[in-house]
Amino acid sequence: MLFRDLDRHIQPDSDGEPMYDASQDYTLLLGYENTTHTVIRFKRNLDTCDMKDDFPITQFSHVPCVLESGATTTRTQQASTWRAQSYK
Repeated sequence: MLFRDLDRHIQPDSDGEPMYDASQDYTLLLGYENTTHTVIRFKRNLDTCDMKDDFPITQFSHVPCVLESGATTTRTQQASTWRAQSYK
């Protein structure tokens, strides 16, 4: 799996390549894949004030995530957010 350190999004009416956000609002902390899981850890503000490209994260947020695996496969999964935790 290739992890890119660039914030991207997909428009609701698009079926093409994710677009790069004008404002890069997250920091990639960790990314790896094993035989059963893909793990991505990142940090960002709960509300980036980037209403054009980002959704505020709340206790009940459900944010669609697109994970790119290789050049030809795209897997879409649902990421749910729970109580904010502090990682050091």
